[in-house]
Amino acid sequence: MAMPNERKKTTSAISKAPYNEPNTMRIFSKESKGNPGRLALEVFLGLFIVTILAGIVAPTILGSKYGPRKSECLSNLKNLSNAHLLYASDSNDCLPPYYTFDGVPNGQHFMDVTMAYAKQKSIFLCPMDQDLDQPNQEGLPGNMSYVHCLSLRGVIPVFSTGNRVLRLTSIEEPSQVPLMRDPIRGYGHTAPNPKMNFQSPHGSGFSLTYLDGHARSKMNIDEFKEL
Repeated sequence: MAMPNERKKTTSAISKAPYNEPNTMRIFSKESKGNPGRLALEVFLGLFIVTILAGIVAPTILGSKYGPRKSECLSNLKNLSNAHLLYASDSNDCLPPYYTFDGVPNGQHFMDVTMAYAKQKSIFLCPMDQDLDQPNQEGLPGNMSYVHCLSLRGVIPVFSTGNRVLRLTSIEEPSQVPLMRDPIRGYGHTAPNPKMNFQSPHGSGFSLTYLDGHARSKMNIDEFKEL
C-alpha cells in the first residue's frame, strides 16, 4: 500500500511529464510553413498525383460497370449473325436481301425476315444505346441499333445493279468479312487517346460480327473494311 507522500510524488511526476504530440501524417512539410512558393508547389504536386491515380483507377471502375453490357452487346451481334446463317440455310445459302444501309423500309424488312430466327426482339438493341429516338441516326428509331457494315456493298457481286443477293458459297473467307456493327453515335476522341475516331454507344469501342458467326470488340473501326 502506497504511503500518502508516495502518491503525491507519483501525481507530481505525471503532471510534469512532457506532452508528446500524436504521430499523425502531415499533409505539408515543415519547410512549407511561411513559404508560400513551396506550399503552392506541394499543392500542385499533390493534385498531379491524384490526377494520375484517377486516370489509372477510373478505367478499371468503368470497365467493371460497363463490362457486362459490352458482353451483352457482343452476344446480340453474334445472335444476329447466326440468324443470317439460319436464314441462309433455308434460302439456298443466300443471306436476307435487305440491308440497313438501304434505308428504313429495307431495315424493317430485315427485322421482319430475321425475327423468325432471332426469336427475341431485344437482340436488335444495343444495351448502351440512348439515341434510339433521335432522327438522322443509324439504325431504326426505337427498334434496332445495329447496322450492316457499308463494306458489304463491295462483297455483294452485283450490288450496283440493284441485286441484293449474297450467297455464302461465293465468300472465300467469311471470318474476315464484317457483317454488322454498333451504330455510329458521334465523332471525337476519348482520353487519353487524342486521335479523332468514330464513336459508338460504348464510346470509342465498337462491337462487330462477321459472316462466319463470330463477334469481337475493337477500339476503333476501319473506315475501309468495317464501316
